[in-house]
Amino acid sequence: MPARAEDAHGLGSVSVQVRRPASGVYFDEGGKPMQPSKQAQDVAFQNRVVAETRAFLAPFKT
Repeated sequence: MPARAEDAHGLGSVSVQVRRPASGVYFDEGGKPMQPSKQAQDVAFQNRVVAETRAFLAPFKT
C-alpha cells in the first residue's frame, strides 16, 4: 500500500510508492537482508512443518 504524505505547500497529499522485491526476504533495521535460521533452511524440518500443519487443518476442511 502506498504511503501518504502532505506535500510541502499544503495542497493535499501525495502518494509515495515504495517498491520492494516480492521474494519473501526480510530486512533488518539497517536495510540489509536477514538470513534464515539453520532450522528454517533444513528441508526435513520444512517437510515436518508442512505435514503437521496439514494434519492440524484437516479437521477444518470444508
